[in-house]
Amino acid sequence: MFYENKPDFFILYNETTSLQYPLHIHSYIEYVHVISGLVEMQIGVGNYTLGPGDIALIFPNVQHKYHTLSSSGNTQFYIMNSSVDILPMYQMELLGKYPHVPVVHPSPMHEDILYAEKRLFEITLEEENTPLISSLTSLILSHIFPLLQIRDFENTPPPGPYVQNNRLHWQ
Repeated sequence: MFYENKPDFFILYNETTSLQYPLHIHSYIEYVHVISGLVEMQIGVGNYTLGPGDIALIFPNVQHKYHTLSSSGNTQFYIMNSSVDILPMYQMELLGKYPHVPVVHPSPMHEDILYAEKRLFEITLEEENTPLISSLTSLILSHIFPLLQIRDFENTPPPGPYVQNNRLHWQ
């Protein structure tokens, strides 16, 4: 396992190739939305297979890895990494809590999620656009959070390694 440290406050990928990303941990949230194909993910100690329409939300400092099960021509998923610093409305939950099951299948997919994703791909991901990036990311989270069973991290941390107060702990 490695600690991933990206200097950017926000990163967005449209992944269309087969991908295998090893077990890692980082201080920002990661949002994965599968458009087509299958992606297998380990989040904490849970294993999940995501298909079209599924969304995984990995909270900061939770170990995870993923790889595609579908071929490059049949795979598309979005990966969004965001610093919690640009998400003040969600900062407390993102840093002090975690979802019991971090994968949801919004059905039907709310049009706000699709709109926000589309706009995030259209704008330049630069610092002067931080208010817009923050707003669009918050719009996505406003529709995902109600679908998650959020638990207190302090009282019942997820099994496996996690980072709290800048120190790596093992369950």
